[in-house]
Amino acid sequence: MHILLTWLLVASPFAAQADVSRGSRVVAPNVTTSSVVAIGGNLDVYGRVAGNAAAVRGDLIVHPGGRVDGKAVAILGTVRNEGGSIGGPVREFRGREAHAGFARTYVVSNSPWRPMRLAISWLLVVMVIGFAVISVAGDKVEIVVNTIRGGVGKSVWSGVLGQLAILPGAVGVIVLLGVTIIGILLIPLGLVAYMFLVSGIAMFGFIAVALLTGAAITGGKSRDDTARGAMLRAFLTGAAAYVGLWIVAAAFAWMPLIGALLRSLAAGATFIAVTAGFGAVLRSYWRGDF
Repeated sequence: MHILLTWLLVASPFAAQADVSRGSRVVAPNVTTSSVVAIGGNLDVYGRVAGNAAAVRGDLIVHPGGRVDGKAVAILGTVRNEGGSIGGPVREFRGREAHAGFARTYVVSNSPWRPMRLAISWLLVVMVIGFAVISVAGDKVEIVVNTIRGGVGKSVWSGVLGQLAILPGAVGVIVLLGVTIIGILLIPLGLVAYMFLVSGIAMFGFIAVALLTGAAITGGKSRDDTARGAMLRAFLTGAAAYVGLWIVAAAFAWMPLIGALLRSLAAGATFIAVTAGFGAVLRSYWRGDF
């Protein structure tokens, strides 16, 4: 199992075949080798590894003068850079924070708890904002929902065009404020206000998409006595569905291939939802529905 996992992490179609050995392994000074894997011992690198290096049930130690061109991976161990050079990412698969001494490399944590906590935190934030928006402007949210129902494809394309117009819009804000001296001083504040407006439109649209998705998941069934309560329940279901994709992806973060596929799925679904919602808000505004 360790050998298979190591191959998935270290090997690639374009890399040379890794040199796998049991027990401790030393790459001597002034020696250049291809990808190296040590199973059941430490891997000490004094020379150069022209590829990836991995230690299973041991530590990967890059000594002064040592060099790893690719990834540095430790499974059930640690990666210690004691003065050498690591060109690729440093990864430790042991479910805790990596060694704090990596000054010139970065660590990709494969523990699922951090991304899961982040996804759950985003879910709570979206819930609070969504409940507030639906409670205060539920009629406006319904307008956007009806716009999406009238044409999902049109909303998506409008959202794409709207996103492409974000940067020119920021330039327009700068130009308009730069006409006067006072306006020049207000350019930073104007840009912040502009980005808040764009973010607000995107969030408002996502709330509408989540509400529509939740209504589709529940099949229109509701135990609520009021229309506003039904909207809140549908939004809760839809938002949980979208953020739930990120939680599932985080749960498989320790499996690089499956985790990457699930993250791509979650990112794609979120992008389409935000884009469709963004476009629906713009279409509703252009048509004067508000």
